[in-house]
Amino acid sequence: MVEEPVGRWQGWLYPRSGQAVTCCFLGRLDGTTFKVVRIIGYRNSFLPVIRGRITQHGQGADVRLVMTLHPLVALFLLVWFTGLGTAVFGNLEAAGSLFAALPLGLCLFGAAVTLAGFVPEALEAKRIMREKLDAP
Repeated sequence: MVEEPVGRWQGWLYPRSGQAVTCCFLGRLDGTTFKVVRIIGYRNSFLPVIRGRITQHGQGADVRLVMTLHPLVALFLLVWFTGLGTAVFGNLEAAGSLFAALPLGLCLFGAAVTLAGFVPEALEAKRIMREKLDAP
């Protein structure tokens, strides 16, 4: 289910486009923990980085997942929203003008793009993991 990256940056910055896909995820397994991304045929900066831990639980195993943005994308968004938030609060005294609403609109647009790129991919990755692991 997991393929090891060929190079240091494969999958994290350079997706595998045009190659035959034999696995669902690209990343590393380290004992009972793993860090993977889903192999996709298109670019998506908001693709979840999936960190997981596997623990023995009765007759089976318990798999816990944490899905986050790539750290560089999260850093960019932090800078983006900090700048726009500063502009929004700096323009409060100019209420009523179109210029005052522009930074707020860009904040909403940034949040919408982030959610639209992250949430469907996170749900799809979770569905694939459940299907492959035969989980309820």
